[in-house]
Amino acid sequence: MVHAVHQRLAPNVETAGARQHAEGLAVRGQDTSGVFARADFLRPAPALLAYPPQTYSPWSKVWIGYAGLLGEVTEAGVTVRIFLDYEKDLGIKSRPEHQVYDCAKRHDPPPIPEVVKKMRKAAQVAAVMNKKMPSGAKAHRVALVAIYGDKSNSAYRSANGEGLIVLSREEFDNGNIESTVGHEGGHAVFEFHSVRGDADASTRTPDALALQIADLYAKLAATKPVPLPKSKFNKKSPPPLTDKQGSGLPAGIVMVTDTLWAGAGGHPWDGVDEFFASAYAGYIQQPALLKEIIKYYETHDKAIKPLAADLLDILAKVGDPKKYGGLKAPQKPDAAKQELTRVDAPLVFTKDHPMAGWFIDPSTMPSPNAINCSAPTSTDADIEKLLETEKKPEDVPAEKPKK
Repeated sequence: MVHAVHQRLAPNVETAGARQHAEGLAVRGQDTSGVFARADFLRPAPALLAYPPQTYSPWSKVWIGYAGLLGEVTEAGVTVRIFLDYEKDLGIKSRPEHQVYDCAKRHDPPPIPEVVKKMRKAAQVAAVMNKKMPSGAKAHRVALVAIYGDKSNSAYRSANGEGLIVLSREEFDNGNIESTVGHEGGHAVFEFHSVRGDADASTRTPDALALQIADLYAKLAATKPVPLPKSKFNKKSPPPLTDKQGSGLPAGIVMVTDTLWAGAGGHPWDGVDEFFASAYAGYIQQPALLKEIIKYYETHDKAIKPLAADLLDILAKVGDPKKYGGLKAPQKPDAAKQELTRVDAPLVFTKDHPMAGWFIDPSTMPSPNAINCSAPTSTDADIEKLLETEKKPEDVPAEKPKK
């Protein structure tokens, strides 16, 4: 925290003297009785006050912090980062944990190799969605995938002027990587089309593709209701089309939900952007299954068939500028425009974000300035033994009398 305050207030100077002063302040900060003067924080500070990232295989980079590792994998132009706790994830119990990891002969203990393999898969899926947008669409293309939190954290965001996908640690660990990243990548694609109608992206003027999708969404929302599916589609045991309560959501919207083609996730009824993200991820990852699901729901409402044909035709044009550039807006666009007003720009995350901050700027993670591999490490047993020897006589319980 002392480093953080110092770097906020002081000018940046990369000198040995500046580093020595900064580290001296931090040492004083470890003592709660330390007293600081304002002038202490006005003297120059270096930009980096942490152990620099390493290139230990199989990571592309890894930041070694006090709390754990922040591992990075870069593939196909997409960076993926994950935080691993020393004890919970890596089984390191000796202290200081960062020294145990850094000074070991190998830096790829289980489960790191498997984690990196899954991270590469996440990067590859995001890269597929990036290809559906031109290289100049920097603000929308996914540059970073941050893995943390439960499934409620998964989302498409923006950071440093580029696209960011949050992939929940829960879904990462459960193996729901492709469907989740594909869905959030679908949000990136739809956001690109949602602002293409004007040179000023802040006007959020949609192009013809976004308007056509929104028009279809409004029409499909008027189809007959069906119960929400609870598992992946199985034609031998398909989901029910009616229930005793008569409740449910429009069949034309439900038919694209991720649960049907991926086994979990998706809420396309929450808006046209969610509808597109579910439909397009399914079209990219499970096209044959998605079409089979659509045919099943067509039996419930004949109005779905022509609308579904239009939907699949538009999805086939995504990623091809010549094809989607030839689309025309709906003749009556009012309903589509109304649906699009409910779609907000992605939230902007910065390095000050309470959860995503370390992933956006790993240098903000509290880390040692240097790691001394010649210093001894301690286990919990060593510490307990030391505490026993330091007990005062009055702390030692009296010996029970012998019988």
